Amino acid sequence: MHPWWHALASFVPFYGWQRFYAHYEMMASLPWPRGTYTTVQSLPAVLGLIAGNVLTQVGRQISGPWQAKIVLTVASLVVTAVVLRHGQRCLNDYWLTAYPRRTRTRVQGSEWVLLAFGACWFALAMVGMLVKR
Repeated sequence: MHPWWHALASFVPFYGWQRFYAHYEMMASLPWPRGTYTTVQSLPAVLGLIAGNVLTQVGRQISGPWQAKIVLTVASLVVTAVVLRHGQRCLNDYWLTAYPRRTRTRVQGSEWVLLAFGACWFALAMVGMLVKR
């Protein structure tokens, strides 16, 4: 499968969760070298991702005060970020332990541009939630 289609598959309901589970299963099956103390568990990761998705949908559908929408949106982002950070940390630990001579890479310029774009997008989404219809 082409990487773009593979990435877009994460947006397909239920199938995206199954692919996410498969990715964490693949990470758990890696031949972890000695000295690596990271554990990868697929089910808690998928449940965290689902919780983040549910918080997002509740935040969109709620008809209460705007503060509740902001709180639910931020909670959704935090839950999802914690799950993704754990997975990325596990992969980083694996690569740094399995291949100790590799050096850490720094953040590239294009990544900073995408990060700034994402921050602006998020800020605009928050402003859009605050504007009365």
